[in-house]
Amino acid sequence: MLSIIKQIYKISFTVIIAASIVPNNSSATPNQSTSTALKGWDYLAQKLIAEGIPSAQVKAAYSDPRIPPMEYISFRLAPKEPSDIYSGFSAPKKISVARAFIEKYRQPLELAERHFGTSKEGIVGILLVETHFGKNTGKEFIFYRLSRLANLRDPKNVYRNYQELKKYDSTVTHAAVEDRAKYLWNTFFPEVVATFRISSQRKFSPFTIKGSSAGAFGIPQFLPTSFLKFGLDGNSNGIVSLFEEEDAIFSVAKYLSQHGWTKGASHAERKKAIWAYNKSEPYVNTILKITHLLQENK
Repeated sequence: MLSIIKQIYKISFTVIIAASIVPNNSSATPNQSTSTALKGWDYLAQKLIAEGIPSAQVKAAYSDPRIPPMEYISFRLAPKEPSDIYSGFSAPKKISVARAFIEKYRQPLELAERHFGTSKEGIVGILLVETHFGKNTGKEFIFYRLSRLANLRDPKNVYRNYQELKKYDSTVTHAAVEDRAKYLWNTFFPEVVATFRISSQRKFSPFTIKGSSAGAFGIPQFLPTSFLKFGLDGNSNGIVSLFEEEDAIFSVAKYLSQHGWTKGASHAERKKAIWAYNKSEPYVNTILKITHLLQENK
């Protein structure tokens, strides 16, 4: 799931002063004042409170010293991934590492395969590509990273992007930029909400979970909504932790199964399930290739 975010936006950490003119269809003006305590996160904070997240919890999170002030964030309208971005994962050395993982965790992998009907090689392929079996899970506060992605739709940020994109392409419209920002909002606002839900359920700070700069976490790089829907206690220790191999295995198996990769699934059905995991054609093709290589001479 990590790589899907690379398609979505290009991060910029430049702090800007918003322009002094905003289109009539914008709901805010660039000179609109924001709460000093919330450090410019007012737009997102208000939406979260309207969603039912307790006001005190929201305000405490966005006034926390661990979250930087809101900055201008640039994004693209139609990003694409290079076709060879994952090619290294099907190299012999990587496949050898994947085979070793299968041998080490053969029992939970085969149990998950029998229960969900998802190929153990497919599960292993995802764990390999996402974090190299937990070696690269990320050290970022996912709450902050997801907040950045959701807050792309702040009207001031949308208009600044419109201004910048217009410099390079005169055909760009404010409506097109707003549509893209709306898509990103619909994708990532639920993830911020889910982070608060997890925080409340587990009774810990939303800053507790660390992961990638894309807001995904654990060995399988789930986003928070996927954790809530598909997270499983694979080692039966009473805790669902995506940082534990058995839990990661069963959680990925459940995810793929719920999206159509069950026993006897066709090639098209497998592709569809992986596409749900990461909407990237190069990613889907890589996972299928790794699956095939692992199934050879096993």
